[in-house]
Amino acid sequence: MKSFLFFAATMTALTACSLRPAPRPPVARYDLGDARFSESPAKQLPFVFVVHEPSAAAWLDTRDMHYRLEYEDGSRIRRYAGSRWAVSPLQLLGDLLRRRLALFAEKGAAVPDYGIEADYWLRPTIDEFSQVFDTPSASRGVVALRVVLLKGRNRSFHAQKSFRVEAPAPTPDAHGGVIALRTASAQACEAIVSWVAEETALASGAVRARPARSLLTASGRRPGTTPCR
Repeated sequence: MKSFLFFAATMTALTACSLRPAPRPPVARYDLGDARFSESPAKQLPFVFVVHEPSAAAWLDTRDMHYRLEYEDGSRIRRYAGSRWAVSPLQLLGDLLRRRLALFAEKGAAVPDYGIEADYWLRPTIDEFSQVFDTPSASRGVVALRVVLLKGRNRSFHAQKSFRVEAPAPTPDAHGGVIALRTASAQACEAIVSWVAEETALASGAVRARPARSLLTASGRRPGTTPCR
């Protein structure tokens, strides 16, 4: 009888062990790595820039890694179960944009938390940062954002532009999506900084080209003076 009870208890324990779920694999965490820029600045911008932390919809302000199945329902946002960003896309893109702008800015690019005086302020808004599958085996990284450029101590509106960049993913999985989004993010930051360079150059040129204000009236006298008699 004791042998039977021991055998039954052993079988029950083995059965319970076999029914336990297998341990989940660890979550893979990614950032943009060493994002490479295609060109080096030929001319430094003689300004101080502040890049605000980007804003975005709530679903982008997380560490979830998102993808869309365009061939099924492109409006549905999905997320990878076993892959995450190390930080949110807002921080990833904000840091990358500062890195790129710092290469061009003679006086540097900073975050607004430092409380510095700046010549220009950038306010980015991220509209899309996801991997889009056109077929089960083909996907691309899509980065879309809008940037408002503000000028001076009063932060008056200067210009605004939208940017959208896509890059193919080498593999139809999370790792391939990371590579595609890294490439698209670097290209988007390059496009933004090139646009900023053009806008600030135009603004500086307009100031330099503005004619000096004359202190002579139409009769050739300075205001407030009377002709000699």
